[in-house]
Amino acid sequence: MVEFSKQVRIDLENIFDGLLNWRTSNGEFHLDTNTVIDYHNDILDICEYLDKITYHTKAKYPDHLQFGNYVYTYKRNAKTVWYIIYNMNVDNIFIEKIMNNYLTVSPLYSH
Repeated sequence: MVEFSKQVRIDLENIFDGLLNWRTSNGEFHLDTNTVIDYHNDILDICEYLDKITYHTKAKYPDHLQFGNYVYTYKRNAKTVWYIIYNMNVDNIFIEKIMNNYLTVSPLYSH
């Protein structure tokens, strides 16, 4: 069973709103509504599938470890990677945070 923290519900809402309102440099909307819905649903589908995977990767970045012990990496495109950060016990996955590579600081590059 997969459970979503209150923070993840906020994260998903912010992801949706951010994608929907993302504009190009000339002020035009970057993504149409159907693309945003599909993008958001893809992230949600991955979250709901986490209890079915057999190998769970341990989180390693300090930015991730403050939210959970495990991370699922979803590479959406050449520039964007989403990190679904969670904890688990034998029967349940508790998703604690969703963030992307733009918000994750690698220990190699931090000061």
